[in-house]
Amino acid sequence: MNIALAKLSVAHQKLVRAALESGQIDVYQAIVSANKLALVETFDSLPEAVKKKLLTQYSSGQFADAAQLKAQATLAQTQLIDQDRRGALALPQMAFAVEQNAARLQQGMRDRLAGDSAFMQKDGAQSDIASGRKNVWAQASGDQSNATDSAGAPGFSMRGAGVNVGADTTFGNSRIGIALGYANSTIDASGKHAKSKVDTFSVGLYGSHSINDWVANAGVSYSGHSIKSDRNAVVDGTSYGMSGKTHGDTVGGFVEFGKKIETSLVNITPSVTARVNETSIKGFTESGVASVTADKSEYLSARVGFGVRLWKDFGDENHHITPSLRIAYEREVADSAPSMNVVLHGINGLAPMRTNLSGLKLGRNIVSAQAGVTMQLSKRLSANAAINSSWRQHETQVGASGSIVYHW
Repeated sequence: MNIALAKLSVAHQKLVRAALESGQIDVYQAIVSANKLALVETFDSLPEAVKKKLLTQYSSGQFADAAQLKAQATLAQTQLIDQDRRGALALPQMAFAVEQNAARLQQGMRDRLAGDSAFMQKDGAQSDIASGRKNVWAQASGDQSNATDSAGAPGFSMRGAGVNVGADTTFGNSRIGIALGYANSTIDASGKHAKSKVDTFSVGLYGSHSINDWVANAGVSYSGHSIKSDRNAVVDGTSYGMSGKTHGDTVGGFVEFGKKIETSLVNITPSVTARVNETSIKGFTESGVASVTADKSEYLSARVGFGVRLWKDFGDENHHITPSLRIAYEREVADSAPSMNVVLHGINGLAPMRTNLSGLKLGRNIVSAQAGVTMQLSKRLSANAAINSSWRQHETQVGASGSIVYHW
């Protein structure tokens, strides 16, 4: 009797004792009543989401006592938290869009350096590397990436575009320049009703130096990012909407060493490359039910590789066209997937839970191809256009770019 009463609140204990003392119920009935009241109290104390999940079983009397109900409630809560966690797995993948935006300006600077006459064009062709010559350029580019899910992490579709502008000048066999860029990317997690949008402004410095047919290119950049995320998590049949805003920055750079080899059939520029981008995303808290509070996160991408560019120059010193094809291999030697430490705030009363969320792990071996053409339109004007594609485990990317350069 005392054991059964001990499970009740003080108010219900007094109620059962009063009924027993007045003779309204006997001891057996008091124990039964106490157990029923304990079951009611236990159910009433559950989070709303757990109540909803167990309501049918509770209403049909499938729970013999409070202990059995508590065991099922613990299991139900674990399942709900797991659903909540899986719904938040798309959040770390915003780092992919952030890093891609930062890499866009770097690629623009690399394209600018790779397209000059130190890296391509025969020695007798009109050159934009003559000492003291100044150049301004602008580039527009866009790309689309598709990734398949793996190991529980969702795949994604990512699209982006951007504009870069720059200016450079030459001193002897050296070139130095500055570039500015804006980029926008959107990443959608496959099947998760979740996406992140990233707007990025970047600034970079680049330069090159050539000795005979040997060329060294390098650049550094800084990018500031504005990030917005929106997602809907479906938990136990109910959809919950969340949104968040945060900022981030990326510091990075690249180096490339190559040699220009001219032959009668086709010209070749083999090169070795290295690139690094270190991204930091500030912590943030989502708005909405089932929201997440994310700690500050970092994502490091570092690649080393080699490639070869095949090219052929047609025309005279004032007007010429240079088609080219570059095949390259890179190895990712840093993070293969972004991650975040977060607190899941729970749904309708679920207790907050700290956990780590890891994004899709992409392959470390990357193969890429770029087909392009450089056109010397006049003594002062040239243009470039290219299409490119890359492949790695779980991800394929295609893109295009076009640029124009004015010399004086």
